[in-house]
Amino acid sequence: MTLKAPPAGELDTLIGIYRKSNTPTGETDLDTDLSLILQRWAKIEPVGTAVYVSSFQTDTGITHRIYIDYTEGIRAEDVVLTNDGRQFRVQRSSSLAGRRVCTILEVEELGDEETRD
Repeated sequence: MTLKAPPAGELDTLIGIYRKSNTPTGETDLDTDLSLILQRWAKIEPVGTAVYVSSFQTDTGITHRIYIDYTEGIRAEDVVLTNDGRQFRVQRSSSLAGRRVCTILEVEELGDEETRD
């Protein structure tokens, strides 16, 4: 299957990409801060069964792909929050077909408590 860049009309979800930083608070506790690094319009789609199952075999937990306009500097472990409250952890970021047109984020959907850790 060849992935194609979505047309602008399919970028229908406003997302914020946040960088997570941990600061020690005491001997064993951490304080986690999320800093907004950018906002983009995105297309979010669940991955197929084959990708989902193989991601768990490699311990990456990919549940969705997020398409955005080409953007550099997004790292694994960055957090994506949508305007409707969904939360994702970036597992991998790459350009579509090696061109500077579209960035694909392969992400794992999180529950509310997981981004606070």
